[in-house]
Amino acid sequence: MNAPVAHAAALPLRLVGVGKEYRLYDSPRARLKALLTGRALHRSHWALQDVSLELARGQCLGVVGHNGAGKSTLLKLICGTLQPSQGRVERSGRVTAILELGAGFHPDFTGRQNLYFGGSLIGISHPQMAELEASVLAFAEIGEAIDRPVKTYSSGMVVRLAFALVTALEPVMQAMRRHLGRPRQRRRRPRRGRRARPRPRAPRQPHLHAAPRLAYQGARRGLLLRTRQ
Repeated sequence: MNAPVAHAAALPLRLVGVGKEYRLYDSPRARLKALLTGRALHRSHWALQDVSLELARGQCLGVVGHNGAGKSTLLKLICGTLQPSQGRVERSGRVTAILELGAGFHPDFTGRQNLYFGGSLIGISHPQMAELEASVLAFAEIGEAIDRPVKTYSSGMVVRLAFALVTALEPVMQAMRRHLGRPRQRRRRPRRGRRARPRPRAPRQPHLHAAPRLAYQGARRGLLLRTRQ
């Protein structure tokens, strides 16, 4: 009888019938009226509905779908940034995430200052960051730029610094969007009289949430989210 309970407790992540509803109102007045009267004056939009999954240690899961299918919403629910409207999300251990480029970084702070500022937002104390600083900087590989304001960084430098920060303390689970994937390349129009050389298309990178050591290996499992009509 205790086997299923022990199995669930050993999983870093488990979602059971998770859904996220957004209530849409025609105007701020309608929202206020609904709040005061208790009447349902909204239209429901379900970004996600009835999502169930389990993720074991060492597994890497790719979440794919069209725009608006709920990929970002799912990652935010997993990380605890959003709370589900139905179902439950069970997490075990430390979860870190890169959901937006440089989220939590102040553009006027230097990279070094943002390490301590951003670290405090994810539970890394000042003394802990002082001990981790050398290894974080070695991983980020941005050199002397660490003492320049982040607003002068390229997007790649911001990603490297953010990833080095969130993985400074080994998490049980790492959630990320496709910031570390290969960027899309612009197509160049051929000049007149010249034929364009065919170029191999870069594979589309799925959205990943996985342990950091597996983040570069590609997803071994997939979850397809369909856009709700």
